Amino acid sequence: MQKATTTGGGSAVTGTAALRRARNLALAAAVAGGLLAPAYAYAADPVPTHGVGEAWGPEVQVTASGLRSAGSVGRKIAADSTGRLHLVWADQQGSWYRILYAHSDDGGATWSEGVDIGGNETNRLPALGGNLAVGPDDTVHVAWNDRRLGGTSRIFYRRSCDRGDTWTDEPNDVSGAADADPAAPSLSVDLQGRVHVAWHHGNPDQTTPKAQVYYARSTDGGETFSEPMRLSTVTTEHAAWPRFSVDGTSGEVVAVVWRDQRRRPDWDVYLAVSSDGGETFVERAAIATDARDWDPDVLVDPLGPLHLTWTVFDTASGAPPSVRYARSPDLGVTWEAETTVSEARSKLSSWASDPWRGVLWLWWKDERDALPPPSDDIRSDVALRYSLDGGTTWSPLEFATDAGAVEARFPGMGVGPDGSPHVMWSDRRDGEDTETVFVRNRATGAGSGDVRLSRARARLATRVSVGAVRTRKLWVKNRGDTVLAGRIGSLSPPFAVAAGEEPFSLEPGELHPIEIEFAPTVTGEFADVLVVRTTDLDTPEISVEVSVTGK
Repeated sequence: MQKATTTGGGSAVTGTAALRRARNLALAAAVAGGLLAPAYAYAADPVPTHGVGEAWGPEVQVTASGLRSAGSVGRKIAADSTGRLHLVWADQQGSWYRILYAHSDDGGATWSEGVDIGGNETNRLPALGGNLAVGPDDTVHVAWNDRRLGGTSRIFYRRSCDRGDTWTDEPNDVSGAADADPAAPSLSVDLQGRVHVAWHHGNPDQTTPKAQVYYARSTDGGETFSEPMRLSTVTTEHAAWPRFSVDGTSGEVVAVVWRDQRRRPDWDVYLAVSSDGGETFVERAAIATDARDWDPDVLVDPLGPLHLTWTVFDTASGAPPSVRYARSPDLGVTWEAETTVSEARSKLSSWASDPWRGVLWLWWKDERDALPPPSDDIRSDVALRYSLDGGTTWSPLEFATDAGAVEARFPGMGVGPDGSPHVMWSDRRDGEDTETVFVRNRATGAGSGDVRLSRARARLATRVSVGAVRTRKLWVKNRGDTVLAGRIGSLSPPFAVAAGEEPFSLEPGELHPIEIEFAPTVTGEFADVLVVRTTDLDTPEISVEVSVTGK
């Protein structure tokens, strides 16, 4: 294991940035609630210091190659069921980019040596766009693009069936040969172990050919993939940068969202939705306004709603880019009123969900410290909020980084099995020729509370005649002095959760009722376990044994 380097609650910055930070400690103390400035305000020089949220631990340095080590757009960090953290990034050596992987078994304090899983050692052509996901069986899945086969690039995929210790011998070619470069892969894995991958063909920064969004899936855990399917239906304008998440869902509903230029010169948000696990899709316009609607990400809720986030560039008003949120209860046919979740210059928002507890983590690249345009001095940090009630309300703003005068580049975020998030980013604090990857973990997840069940023994047993139905009730109670959030798991026949399956958020003293249905269709004894997951740090999970004798 390589020894990781840690610093205090804020990032260590050298040179001019350090002097600027020291001069502004007094200003930081005067910023109420950790919020720096009202909407549409830009920082003046020197750089204000807003600090890192109190729940976040020290930063940990992962790479020390002396090269440019950085992530990409999309998901680069994730945790498996044991808490092992998995991380992917790219190392630049001249024009050669390698896709590297490492893992941590101590919550991110130390990391294994980076392993080149791209395996593009022969021709040393660039390997870019590494994205990572962990399946329900702890298989680690990675996708990226490179030109190892000559001609245009292709989307490649590789997996590890032993939690990152070893990898399949050869990468799997997902996209196949194309007339334009495939790029920007995004992947997610559902509870059935199906691997879903989306990407675009073509360069949206060039006039022709027009970029288009494609999708493929694997129904055998990554062994083989379907033929690529084009999701964007208008081929005369650009469609690019697809992103999505089906983590924690059955996978029957798949939604892929992208940035679409069919209403030129505007960009808008379009998506394709599948109700049959990715076999067929229907395209829909999600957000199409007179502003520039960019860089969307969509999350499928296990209970059905779609959660959408995107960046709005309102060039008519002169306002800086801001992050928005909207929810659809009917698979993208209609959208509820949008919410602005950032009050300053912000972009590239993404999801890091905790589907087991019903917590939505929304994070973005926050540039409130940037110098105003036309300056390209970005000075970005990673900011976030979370929602305990399915996106209806959001927590106060908090920061996972405070990089001063440098830019927190290509950030990523994932949530561990205990509900606590982990963030990664790279920056060039040591000079433009060197870029280093860092991680930071949030010491606690969203909310807290003190969970109690209405029964001292978490067990429900009964006898029911074949063909009859009986219900039994229990309650989840918050005995603490802070909010408690959670979600109820599912049961298999002859059991069912008849009521209370929706995510809950309980104020101190509040109750959440659960109704269990027992409906045997044949004689015999049957048993199952209902899992209640909450944000209670001491008791994040409660198992309820259910059994029935069909007579």
